[in-house]
Amino acid sequence: MYIGEMISSLTEKGFTTTEAASAVHSILEAISEALEAGEPVILKGFGIFRVYEHSPYTIRHLRTGEPLRVQTHRRVSFAPGKPLKRMVNK
Repeated sequence: MYIGEMISSLTEKGFTTTEAASAVHSILEAISEALEAGEPVILKGFGIFRVYEHSPYTIRHLRTGEPLRVQTHRRVSFAPGKPLKRMVNK
């Protein structure tokens, strides 16, 4: 589902397009800001977004065989909650 489809879904439930767009963008902005600060985002019944730091590691360039160092970086992970898992696995 794309953001536009989320907004359309909310308009079908009685929100105006402006209200729906504002709500969707506000929620996504709040989640992004929390993750940027390194805080987990816990949406009860839906799941948990977490940021974790990936340790540096070495890889090899496929063509040259030269070792390349991948620096420390942060990644976002998502763990679905039990109700979401149940709903998807029906």
